[in-house]
Amino acid sequence: MTTIINPTNNNYYEPVRIFRQPAAHSKATIKYNKSWQNDHNVYNFKSSNLRKVSDDFNDYYDTKKLRSEFWNLNVNPLIDFDVNGNQIVIANNSMQDNLNFYQISDNLNQTKLKPIRSITVPKSQITNLKQINSNLLLTSHQDGAVNLITSNHDNSSIVKRFNQAKFMKSTLTATNNNNNNNNNNNNTTNLSNTPIHHLDSINESSFISSINESIFIYDLEYSKRPNYLNNFNGLNSFVIKDDNSITLNCKDGLKFIDLRSNSQTILKIGNFITSEFLNNGKIATYEYDSNKIKIFDLRNTKDTVTECLFDNQRKIDCKQINWNNSKNEMYVLDSFGNLSIWDMLHDSKYRTFKNGLTKYDNKTSLNNVVECGDMIVRNGDIGKIGFSNANDGIFGMGLKEISYHKIINVMEKIVTTNPAPSSDSENETDVSSIFEPNLNLDSPHIKNSYSSENSLTSTCKIK
Repeated sequence: MTTIINPTNNNYYEPVRIFRQPAAHSKATIKYNKSWQNDHNVYNFKSSNLRKVSDDFNDYYDTKKLRSEFWNLNVNPLIDFDVNGNQIVIANNSMQDNLNFYQISDNLNQTKLKPIRSITVPKSQITNLKQINSNLLLTSHQDGAVNLITSNHDNSSIVKRFNQAKFMKSTLTATNNNNNNNNNNNNTTNLSNTPIHHLDSINESSFISSINESIFIYDLEYSKRPNYLNNFNGLNSFVIKDDNSITLNCKDGLKFIDLRSNSQTILKIGNFITSEFLNNGKIATYEYDSNKIKIFDLRNTKDTVTECLFDNQRKIDCKQINWNNSKNEMYVLDSFGNLSIWDMLHDSKYRTFKNGLTKYDNKTSLNNVVECGDMIVRNGDIGKIGFSNANDGIFGMGLKEISYHKIINVMEKIVTTNPAPSSDSENETDVSSIFEPNLNLDSPHIKNSYSSENSLTSTCKIK
């Protein structure tokens, strides 16, 4: 029998209601929200809930900055300095306490110079110095002599004296036989006062020096006569390759001297001012007529391996090139006090600065250019630079000031709010209060001639 549903009576089919036992009922309902749901402003990075997670991730970033420190020694004009390990020796233009020894203490926050002792080298003024080890050093003087000095905490003394001026006298007498005796004596006296311009140690048993255009090589055990003496026209400077060979920077070319056979080879033609040996048989040179640092291989001097390009608007007038083999870095100092660091890890035909504009020649391909140079000091009071493998930075010497420049890793905090616009005067920040509270910026004068417990404080800047 078929049942007909009348739609007008609203009689619809309803399923049978089945009784179901409800699940366990909780009186309190706990609602779990994410930490970011508790704050309507998702971009509020100051939220305490976000701070627990982001302290280790997004609040800081690492960057590199330059830390420079300066010590004003308040003494007579500085003449020369040399760094060996953690000891730096500074010579000044004085007749008393003209050699000062300092111990270098370098850490993450600050570099300190602790005075160790001061000694007086008598007679003529010092022109150059070179440390052989921590207790033995060489000093060259205005009268054409070199002193071998031993110095420790107990006493200091001149062990040997190498008088090079007497060989210059005989040379002058031989060339002026036609002059009368008075003129000859006057010229001899003037030449005996000719200073030694360059001084360096070949190893722990020999050294090399130059007077005018003459090269002297001495054995430390024998001071009467030099092992090598020769004159080179237009000599500007020299650089040591190893125990048996040197390179001379002359006005007529770059000359390679083999001391074993006394042979001479002209590597390049030009007026070379300074040079420095790098690794893998390469040498970096600066020619006066060029505005580049050119690097080439000694085995093939015709082809230039790489060139360091500088600003073409002015002449760099490079005066010193140093090579740090442990870090594969080259340091370049010019006569205007500009100090630059060049990363030589990767090979490239051309090298230029990371920042700034460089004018390229039409033949220069941008595919062969690597930006690996950093200008860390511009127009500074720096006349000479030096470094030691025991320290990561570079020391510079000015007229009365010693400086130390080091690239350090700095952890910077992320600024989430819009900072107030800064003035141009805030580009360089004096961080003496950051690195060490209550830092005394006045460098005290060294009055004690022997060890002192106080270290020289420095003016520290970071940028």
